[in-house]
Amino acid sequence: MKTPLRALLVAAMLASVIAVPSSATAAPATPDFGPSIDAYAAYDGQRTCDASEKPGVAGFRDILNATYGWRNSGIGRACNDGGQSEHKEGRALDYVLNYNDGGQRAVADDILNWLLTTDRYGNANANARRLGVMYIIWNRRIWYASDPYAGWQNYSCSGDPSDCHTNHIHFSFSWAGALKQTSWWRSAAAQVYEAGGGSSGWQPLPVSGSTGPVSGSAVSTFTAGGVKYIYTVRGGQVFEAASNAGWRNLWTGIGGVDGGAVAAMVHEGVKYVYTVVGGVVHEASSANGWRNISTGITGASGNTLSVISLGGVKYIYTVVGGVVHEAHSANGWRNLSTGVPATSVAVTTLNGVKIIYTVRGGQVFEAASNAGWQNLWTGIAGVSDAALAATTLNGVKYIYTVAGGVVHEAHSANGWRNLSTGVGGSRVSALTLNSLKILYTM
Repeated sequence: MKTPLRALLVAAMLASVIAVPSSATAAPATPDFGPSIDAYAAYDGQRTCDASEKPGVAGFRDILNATYGWRNSGIGRACNDGGQSEHKEGRALDYVLNYNDGGQRAVADDILNWLLTTDRYGNANANARRLGVMYIIWNRRIWYASDPYAGWQNYSCSGDPSDCHTNHIHFSFSWAGALKQTSWWRSAAAQVYEAGGGSSGWQPLPVSGSTGPVSGSAVSTFTAGGVKYIYTVRGGQVFEAASNAGWRNLWTGIGGVDGGAVAAMVHEGVKYVYTVVGGVVHEASSANGWRNISTGITGASGNTLSVISLGGVKYIYTVVGGVVHEAHSANGWRNLSTGVPATSVAVTTLNGVKIIYTVRGGQVFEAASNAGWQNLWTGIAGVSDAALAATTLNGVKYIYTVAGGVVHEAHSANGWRNLSTGVGGSRVSALTLNSLKILYTM
């Protein structure tokens, strides 16, 4: 975390800063969000090294530049430069402002007030949460999203302007924020497409019914009794569409959902939907009129969630503090760490074995319950950390990821060779029906 900017870089940055007015302009334009909001970002420090700019960080920088005028900034950092830093993962921004300059200090105050303001629904630190800000350092003080009620805390430093952060503001982002998986970037609903992997290839067709297009910011699917069900999150609300009802998209009554995570399954003939509300996993079912009830599982990422039914037990998989946790209905939803690090998680079963697939740093890993959750790289790399789905068919395990805006398929029978389906999208869900693999993308 405490990795001062290189002196030469700072000198060059400060020398070329473009002058700004003596007082700050209006805060950045903010979409008119609803009452639902992302959970606070948990602290997840740098563990890998891929200094390429992540889209959410670059997008945040562009918002600031569009509002306050272009100025120097830095995102990436060399792996061998200093100690632990999210710059080395491309998910931190140093935005050059000089605390000792009144005009630039006013800009900094404007930015921080905008990020940490309470919105009209009473959501504290609303824009920081929607953008996935993990912590901020400015003028010898630090604000943690993981400890928001502590406010600004003292930040010890050597006295050097870079170390004390008096010549720039440092913003570190969660992986969700860095990858544009948070509500700031995903407030607009995306059309859901269906593509079947039959002999004619993957031909994506828009899913629409009498109520209009099926759309949202997250999607989960399953089959029951030969019927395909789609669950989407839109504006913090969960909708259901079924193939035997002409894909009419109907609100389940579930609202207030965080981020872009929804998981659904059928268990003993009942449909279940799982969401994250205020960082807590909730369960609703068709048998209780979709009444959304807390499982007591806390600290869960609002951007990834997976569920399975096995042996009469319901299992929930969440990412808490960057690690996959497992809870099940037979242990009172006690959430236990698997030790598997992840940004996204998808779970399937094969021959009674639970199999976890995760994405971390663009790489896909596999861990199985009968191997003590030993986490092994599949060889798949260069994929989005935001999209992951898994299923099985005829004894073969299938993984679906997104690379370059296109869904890719890899399976255990081809050595996990990741091949393009030609289907565009940023999110993916998969199911099987009558020996056919079917993808749902958005």
